Amino acid sequence: MSPTRARIFLPLLGLVVLLVALLPYLASTNLVRERIAQQVSSWTGYRVTLSQAPDIDVFPSLKAVLRGVTVYSWGEVENPIMESDRVEVGLSLLSAFRGDADITGFTLLRPQFHPRRNENGSWQMPIPAGGELSYAIRTALRAMESDGDKPLDPDLLAAKIGSFQIIDGQVSLDGESGNEDALTSLDATITWPTLERPLNIIAKAIWRGEAISFGLASPAPLSGLSRKPMPVSLKFEAAPVAIIFDGTLSFSNNMFYEGKAQFNFSSFKRALSWYGEDVPALQSVGTLSLSGTVNGDRHRMRLEDAKIGIGETNAIGFLDIHNDAGAAAISGTLAFDRIDIMAFLSAFGDVPGSAEKSAERIDLSYFDKLNLDLRLSATEADAGPIMLSNIAANVQVKSDIAAFDVSGAQAFDGNIQASLRLDRDNDANGGEIRILGSDISGAKLATALEIERYVPNAPLDLSVILNGPTQSWNSLVRAASGTVTAHLDAGTIIGFDLNGFISKLSSSGFFPFGQTIGVETAFDGIDVKVAVVDGVAQIEKADMTSGNRRMSITGLVAPFSSSIALSGLLEEDVSNKDAATHIFFLGGAPDSPFVTPILPSVFPSR
Repeated sequence: MSPTRARIFLPLLGLVVLLVALLPYLASTNLVRERIAQQVSSWTGYRVTLSQAPDIDVFPSLKAVLRGVTVYSWGEVENPIMESDRVEVGLSLLSAFRGDADITGFTLLRPQFHPRRNENGSWQMPIPAGGELSYAIRTALRAMESDGDKPLDPDLLAAKIGSFQIIDGQVSLDGESGNEDALTSLDATITWPTLERPLNIIAKAIWRGEAISFGLASPAPLSGLSRKPMPVSLKFEAAPVAIIFDGTLSFSNNMFYEGKAQFNFSSFKRALSWYGEDVPALQSVGTLSLSGTVNGDRHRMRLEDAKIGIGETNAIGFLDIHNDAGAAAISGTLAFDRIDIMAFLSAFGDVPGSAEKSAERIDLSYFDKLNLDLRLSATEADAGPIMLSNIAANVQVKSDIAAFDVSGAQAFDGNIQASLRLDRDNDANGGEIRILGSDISGAKLATALEIERYVPNAPLDLSVILNGPTQSWNSLVRAASGTVTAHLDAGTIIGFDLNGFISKLSSSGFFPFGQTIGVETAFDGIDVKVAVVDGVAQIEKADMTSGNRRMSITGLVAPFSSSIALSGLLEEDVSNKDAATHIFFLGGAPDSPFVTPILPSVFPSR
């Protein structure tokens, strides 16, 4: 180094060394110390009290260390909105040399926040009426409202906001730090350098025993504070549920949002329990996923172009979800490729899945917690042992009824309509089962119901209307009353030998009905009319014609007590009044009844 350069460099180096040596003293002047609390209050707009004088740390960066920090809204001397063991306040080094205290950011260690409940029921920290931060934001907002097209003052937009870091914090509701709704182990970083710069929030905490993480980013946060749509990306994760949202958010009274969203529930039952909702009808829902275009506010959400997965079942459509007098109200239209109807209904009602469940009392309390109106369609559907196609259905749950209606479906080569309705009454609960079928295959229906013998193989028109008490699913069926009618066109009865049956009737003595098993018997038509009273079927009419022969049966069938008592009349030739007529009694167990011929002298032929 030349002598000339040395004469210039060495004094400068000495000056730098001197400044560094004096830095702790300059930054720790009483003027800076005394202005810390005042500047924090002035900057935040809250009243800040300290339990002891602040300390100044210089390395690795200039900061003031505040201990025993308590923050109040102005005018309040009790009920602080925040308390913290230690707060580190980042300071501007150049300002410190001037004896001033310009704040660049905050680090809060073990703070406790006490938000206040609003009229709408939500929780938030009180907004300060003054303060430099609040003033800068409000000035910008007023300028945006009065001159929406005029660029804002660059100096205003460049006003420093800073960064906030929270370490091991807690958010307590109702002033109770130990209540279950407290947010604990809160670690968060909030970065907003200036009004014109993006806002970023990253946080993690524990709520109701579950670890959660939250992230929010907005390139234009000032527009949100002006109650205009603010572009935002949001991500929330917890073990029971994960939510991703990308769209706009408006901080109006109802907090309107619009954009793309994804909801993934690893266990919907667990998520409900974690959130504190007790909706028994929804407890059987396992994995659930929703995605699509979403819009709404704090009270309502509409999901359009939706893709929905319930377990292994997938659908597309739209959903409208809102709160209706304390009940979760869900309406919409869903189209499935394939749906398991019993599994789907069990997600929204107390549908039995076993014999033990069928004997339990039907829980209708979910009527108070759930309001449903869903229109469903599916290319294929399973309803227990019954396979359906091209199904159109509707699910409704209201305060007094729950109903599942299949307005149209194809099954067994024909068409089916069906409905299940549960009514809640203060005195007695009741239910209705209704099944209507046209041109369905009797043989395929019997196969689905696992009926092996005496199966009519013919087109069938069927009507079943049953009403019963809903103490349990068993009572709905076993104590039901109503009507059953059926008409079959020409076909065959598989497993019944009419000629053999006539031969047995012509001989003396009774015989097992099973001895008449044969290949099949052709018939021209069958008409059945049954009145069901308290679970017992009263067969008012059961007529079969086969050529010139006709067989008529009346009597009682008690399927749940495994007994039948039927009277029959068989005419060998209805066109010939002199032809033989057989009268018989059929009784015993339904799966192995006996036939007893009745002497004509006792019961003359008609």
